[in-house]
Amino acid sequence: MPHSAAELDTFCDALATRGRHNGHRYLLIWAGDEDWCQQQWRRLSCHTSQRCAVIETGLTRGQAVLGQEFDCALIDCRQVRRVNDWLAVAGTLVAGGLLHLFAPPLGDWPGEFSASQAPSNHRIPSRFLRRFIELASGAQGVFVLSEQGEIPALPAENHLPWRRSLPSLDQQDAVAAIVRVATGRNKRPLVITADRGRGKTAALGMAAAELQQRQPGATVLLVSSMAASVAVAQRHYAQQTGAFVQGDSGPSLPHSPPDAALESTEAWDLVMVDEAASLSVGLLERLTERFPRLVFATTVSGYEGSGRGFELRFADRLKALRPQARRMSLVQPLRWAADDPLEAFFNRVFVMASTPRPATEVPAVTGGGEALLAWTAIDELMTDEARLSAVFSLLLQAHYQTTPADLQALLDSPLPLLIALRDGNVIGVCECVEEGGLPVAMAQAIIAGRRQPPGNLAAQRLARMAGDIELLSQPSWRVRRIAVAAEARRQGLGQALLAAATKKAADLGQHYVSASFALSDPLIAFWQRAGFAPRYLGSRRDSSSGSYSLVVARSLTALVETPLAVLRDDLANNVVDSLALVQRSLDVPSAIRLLSVLPAAPPSAADQQRLARYLAGELTFEHCASGLRRMLPSAGLVSATGREQRVVLGCLVWAKSWSQLAEMEGLAGRAAVEAEFKAAWRRAV
Repeated sequence: MPHSAAELDTFCDALATRGRHNGHRYLLIWAGDEDWCQQQWRRLSCHTSQRCAVIETGLTRGQAVLGQEFDCALIDCRQVRRVNDWLAVAGTLVAGGLLHLFAPPLGDWPGEFSASQAPSNHRIPSRFLRRFIELASGAQGVFVLSEQGEIPALPAENHLPWRRSLPSLDQQDAVAAIVRVATGRNKRPLVITADRGRGKTAALGMAAAELQQRQPGATVLLVSSMAASVAVAQRHYAQQTGAFVQGDSGPSLPHSPPDAALESTEAWDLVMVDEAASLSVGLLERLTERFPRLVFATTVSGYEGSGRGFELRFADRLKALRPQARRMSLVQPLRWAADDPLEAFFNRVFVMASTPRPATEVPAVTGGGEALLAWTAIDELMTDEARLSAVFSLLLQAHYQTTPADLQALLDSPLPLLIALRDGNVIGVCECVEEGGLPVAMAQAIIAGRRQPPGNLAAQRLARMAGDIELLSQPSWRVRRIAVAAEARRQGLGQALLAAATKKAADLGQHYVSASFALSDPLIAFWQRAGFAPRYLGSRRDSSSGSYSLVVARSLTALVETPLAVLRDDLANNVVDSLALVQRSLDVPSAIRLLSVLPAAPPSAADQQRLARYLAGELTFEHCASGLRRMLPSAGLVSATGREQRVVLGCLVWAKSWSQLAEMEGLAGRAAVEAEFKAAWRRAV
């Protein structure tokens, strides 16, 4: 018999009261047909007098509520299918908070979820949701409510009530440590890690205010590409200083995205980088070299990126650049108790408790060597939590923007996963996704710019640039992620994984294999060794990686060989002009590597003669500048020193003056700069 509205309201009120006493938050899954769920939604919306986050359409991003606090949250899972949003909204709830998920009947939910996201030929009921439902069954603090089901029993009441303490002792220690970065010796950066809800970002704002109270006039910059993080830090900065911050009213904490911070000429007394896990290693290195007093703060795991991966990827580089760097962690939750059941449940669902396996001595691997490469069905992975945890942990290490949605994509993929094992341990992973295979009419609409459906990331870019339907209508694979454990790198395992993936794709009739990544010198070289050539260079810089996207591809059939070759050759013919006009912020090593891997026409006899005469002192730079620019793609400047490379590109590509280059490189005028310029060309020829 259906429960009355009064019974359901009484249960929710009692559950919230119990949660406030225990310091706990709870998950309620309202599973039923759409009409019943809508009735409960409207009733709860009217009944709830507390602060409530309502996420009811696919147009509302969960991240829009970050930085706020709520007593309850309602999410319509029929419309809001981004699992990152579920986790983001959960993180805003305080003790006693209830997260209400409105879903179809549990037996139907995985199928409906997949039908809304996957192509019709891959509508397998969502494995991610099957696992979610299985874990929810019997989990502490998770309650399933249905039209005919029983009202669950309330959780036990703790003997002593939970008390919230602000700021926490961890926050106080963090504020003191941040202030010491600004007032102590320079080049001793601080790395702060914390789980969600520990007040890390708030501590940044409080520390900025504390520093300026101690040292009036001290300049502090907050570096973040996330508006929610900026808002949290600003609010706590304002509270600490007693200032009113709203728009342009009153003093506020200066902030900027990472790329703009690097271009700033101001000598900041302290620079604080929030959510550093979402930035590439290259960008982190540049920030470290640019600012002598620096704080990196990052969430250990969650929708912001992976702090564990950040530590593993960047720890060695930071130690080399700044041996005196210090580390600290914020452990104590602010808005809920340490034994909060909602946090424990989501940590298990999203495998966020994964701890990367420490590096050990591993024998060398050549072309796979002693490692076993095996294609593993996702259904098999679903039955092995330890293996799943190891796989996702490795992806967390290797990729700076891994989020919970990546786990959902992994589990719901129709393709098997390529795993490298040694002694039962996961030491390598290659995840591929299907692209292409679209109807000709849709492919034509995409190429014409009339459609831009989700998915097919590489295939859409390649087809639009080439104007070729086959690149979208024919099936292909994209290597979505490839990761090798730190202790097994530089031993050929990554190349072995790519070779196995390419062979599998060819065996299954795919026409090409592609990949898209943030352009960097090591990655270009890695993909080149595997036979993948650059085909598309992005025009916009990613705010997190600080670089431009590059799409590489390898042809597997004659049908796509010509359009892919045309893309490669077009990029080669236009790359110098493109770097000069569009990718002006690309780092020099990446630009040099890109030039080196693209095919280049041999220089003309006239250009070679002018170069020889220039190096002999018979001609000035101005006499042969255009010829030198034409020769860049074939120059082979990889062997030049870093300074020589910067001078050559600065002069020929980015139109820097001799005086600008001299200042940038600390050289005494044009003669010294031109000596470096000529040295690079002598190495090249």
